[in-house]
Amino acid sequence: MQNIKTLNPVLLGRPVQAFDQLAADLAQHVQAQLHGTGHRPIAIQIAHAHFTPLPGVAPQALQIELQRATVLAHMAARYGFTADGQADAPDTPPSSTERRIGQALQDAVLRAVAALCAQAGAALDSPPSTSASAWQWQARIQVGDSDWQPLHITLDADASRTLEHYALQLRRTQRTAPPGAAKPAAPLQVELTARLLEKTVSTADIQALRRGSVLPIALGRTTVLLNGEALLTASVAEHHGKLHLTAFETLE
Repeated sequence: MQNIKTLNPVLLGRPVQAFDQLAADLAQHVQAQLHGTGHRPIAIQIAHAHFTPLPGVAPQALQIELQRATVLAHMAARYGFTADGQADAPDTPPSSTERRIGQALQDAVLRAVAALCAQAGAALDSPPSTSASAWQWQARIQVGDSDWQPLHITLDADASRTLEHYALQLRRTQRTAPPGAAKPAAPLQVELTARLLEKTVSTADIQALRRGSVLPIALGRTTVLLNGEALLTASVAEHHGKLHLTAFETLE
C-alpha cells in the first residue's frame, strides 16, 4: 500500500506526516470491515490511502462518498459475476439488493472509522481540545481492484479533534526519539522571505522628497513567504537594535 502526497507550503507545521500512519491504520480497519461484509468473505486489498486537510470547519456528521460503481464491484465479487454487465444501464434505479449492499458498505466504513478513533482515543495522553479544528480531514482510500472507485471519507468534528490531537502526540513522540535513532539522510532547506513593509505614497509626496526627508511608517504584522508563496504572518519586534519576527500565525 502506498501513501501519495505532495508538499504544500501552507501545511508546514501541521501534523500531516503523522496522519500518514493514521491513514495506514484506517486502511487496515476498512480492509478488515469490507472483508467481513456478508456471509461470503471477500479478498480485498487496499492499494493506497492518505488523508488530505481541506480548509473549512469539519461537518457535524461523518460523510462517506461511496460511488455506485464500487457497490456493483462489491456485488460482483460477492456473487461471482462481472461488474461490466451491471454498469450497462447507469440510469437504472438501484435494486433492493444493491441498496442493501450499499448500506452494508457504508456501515462497514463507519465501523472502521469508529475503530480508528477508539484506538487513537485510548492512546491519548490528555483529552483532545474542545475547540473546533480549522480544517476538514478527508481520507481517500483506493482498493486494488480497478472496478472500485476511491472511497472518500470526511471526518466529523469529534473525529477530527481526536485524530488531530493524536497526530500531534505522534509527532512529538517522533521528535523525542532515543539518541541512537537514525537521523534523516539530509535536512530540508527552505528560504523564508519576510515582506516587512508596504506603503502607498502619492506622486506629490514623492516629488516633494528631499535629502533628509522622513516618511512616517508603522510596522504591523508582516507576511512571511516561502518560494514566493505567502505562508505565515508574524509580528516585528526590536531587540538590541535588531528587528526580529515573532508570534507566527499560519495563513488560512
